Amino acid sequence: MANAVDKLVKYLDGREEAQAASREAQTGVCILDARDGASNLDDRVQRASVEFAHLFVGPPKPAVAPWETFYRQQGCAVGFGEATHQMRTALRDNGLELAQAGRQYEDHMGIELLLASELCRRAGEGEDWGADAGCVPSAASEGADANTQNALSAAQHAVDFVRTRPLSWMPALREAVERESPNGFYAPLLQLTQALLELVA
Repeated sequence: MANAVDKLVKYLDGREEAQAASREAQTGVCILDARDGASNLDDRVQRASVEFAHLFVGPPKPAVAPWETFYRQQGCAVGFGEATHQMRTALRDNGLELAQAGRQYEDHMGIELLLASELCRRAGEGEDWGADAGCVPSAASEGADANTQNALSAAQHAVDFVRTRPLSWMPALREAVERESPNGFYAPLLQLTQALLELVA
């Protein structure tokens, strides 16, 4: 975690490795290098935005697929696979839906992280995960009061989701981003995200 934070601070401070310049020249991807130390924050935000578009949007297509389906199905070239259906179900089972359904596959890493965040929020506030969603309190919680059981149930649900969904394919996504943009903003951001998910799991 400390390593990822250090890389992000260096990026935001404008202190990047000299290799970034040659990588930018080779790929045409706008990334920050050591010569940009005097650049203002707006410039670094713009560079991160350009990197984001290159990695996850395109044109003509994302350099790195941000959808779980691509990491679950061998040789997948088109999205909307089994992982998409599973995430659609997970959102519905948790009483959530995408505001603009159809504009993004549900197995997008960002959507999975949003659901993980919501599940952690519910667990932290002791909200009932609910027996109707298939959650049974563990033996350790038998003697606890209803609020404690709800909190334990919600926490276990959050942990299970993090393990089976975003954390299970985060290393592959992170590796792909590190290959494509090793000195950019998103490789250390994903490293930090993975470390935080591992703390939850």
